[in-house]
Amino acid sequence: MVKYVLVVETGGVHVATAARVLADLEDDLGQPLSRRFDLFAGTGFGGVLALALASDQFTAHGAQAKLASKHVLAHVLESNVWRRTRGIVQDMPLATGAAKREFFRTAFKDNTPLSDVD
Repeated sequence: MVKYVLVVETGGVHVATAARVLADLEDDLGQPLSRRFDLFAGTGFGGVLALALASDQFTAHGAQAKLASKHVLAHVLESNVWRRTRGIVQDMPLATGAAKREFFRTAFKDNTPLSDVD
């Protein structure tokens, strides 16, 4: 039996582009991605998007709308000390994780403990 895997490897603000592409794919398939894929995986904010799509609580369009909200994007784009002071070598993540936590709070309505996410 054939199994289909959806992998979303992207981080930060780029996840909005991935969400748009997945929304177009969902339109082409004519059904939610959760019904077409057997396994969902991702890295960074792409992993958050993959989890949202796998949960059956979101269509790709719904996830795209949540990710494009001004509040979530503000957290993704927030400046931090590392971003302002980093040199040529980057050995620390650029994001603080606040946007991922905010997305979980609003998207999953406190059904997912943040201790499972951090």
